[in-house]
Amino acid sequence: MSYPETLPADPDPFDELKTGAEVAAFVYKRFGPGGLRDLLAHDGTTREWALDVVAELDSAGLRKAATIAAEVAATKPPMTDLVHCPYNRAPYVDTIGNQTNIRAWQRDQERRQREHELKRSKPAGR
Repeated sequence: MSYPETLPADPDPFDELKTGAEVAAFVYKRFGPGGLRDLLAHDGTTREWALDVVAELDSAGLRKAATIAAEVAATKPPMTDLVHCPYNRAPYVDTIGNQTNIRAWQRDQERRQREHELKRSKPAGR
């Protein structure tokens, strides 16, 4: 996929975008399915974030973009995966008691994951 060498100086098209789904919709419109896949495949994003994008795209009527986002979401690690844990990286990785930090992080992520799932399962407007 060919991207421009430089972004236009004025105005920045991303200035008005507020959510990940708005950015995804813009990228889908501008760069097509491949651009959307590239955006969502970015390392560090979680399955839950991608599923939030799916839900918002779907509610906006962008079914094709939502389908692509759902395909990518299925490949992403969940937010509870240790790949996202900051305590598995320097300077924490070899410190005494770090396992306690990791367990606390994981419990917090599990709580946040349940909250995300509840939020996504509620119909819009409630």
